[in-house]
Amino acid sequence: RDPLVGLTDMMDLLIKMEFPAANIRVVPGTHYMFSVGHESPANAWQHAQNRELVVQDILTLHQKACTMQEKGRLIG
Repeated sequence: RDPLVGLTDMMDLLIKMEFPAANIRVVPGTHYMFSVGHESPANAWQHAQNRELVVQDILTLHQKACTMQEKGRLIG
């Protein structure tokens, strides 16, 4: 559980912003994914995992965008 921002409050904000639920990934952690500070080895390991998930999502989205530019949007 994030001690600074509650999950429910964050999800409510994303809903108000009409952020697509398919683009939301909730992962366990004690703080933000890219936070830097004094933390236990377990927290550091969990943050590293979460960062890897985000980086992989960004790379996948980038590849899809490049493919769409090259081939056009697929319909159907």
